[in-house]
Amino acid sequence: MIIPSKLYEILKWLLLIVTPAFITLFSFMASAWHWDIPVEAITGTITAIATFIGVCIGISNHYYYSQDDSADE
Repeated sequence: MIIPSKLYEILKWLLLIVTPAFITLFSFMASAWHWDIPVEAITGTITAIATFIGVCIGISNHYYYSQDDSADE
């Protein structure tokens, strides 16, 4: 499975920039404001989903470059 270039760039930006920033902000706000919610479960779930998507992107990236290598031969 190869992800289209535009979608790849969007997902990469979301995973590398937005997700860690959101998790940091959410964790801080929940702690600072004493929110009565399962913060660890929520941040853990977001991290697990982001990791899964990151692996899918990595696999797609591998297929993309291995396809380019076979075209060069």
